[in-house]
Amino acid sequence: MPPNEKPEEKARVLIDQQLTQAGWLVCDRNEIDLVNHLGNAVREVIMDKGHGRADYLLYVGGEVVGVIEAKPVLDQRKTSQSQLGSRQRHQPQFP
Repeated sequence: MPPNEKPEEKARVLIDQQLTQAGWLVCDRNEIDLVNHLGNAVREVIMDKGHGRADYLLYVGGEVVGVIEAKPVLDQRKTSQSQLGSRQRHQPQFP
């Protein structure tokens, strides 16, 4: 990874690698192959008006089954307690 790469770009490189290792076809919108590939992870998808964009849309059998939003890779040495507390506040609570 180039040293001047933005944290979110680093995250996308890692996500691409992990999806590929898990058997997904990672591709751009113009390369999607819903016929010959069961699982497609499509990068940078523009959603319907008012819904923004998704970093990745996951397709299985031609249907959307998930969304991945790339976030910057955190340097664990620099992660503050306040960041960790923020993550805990935003985790879903189950009964």
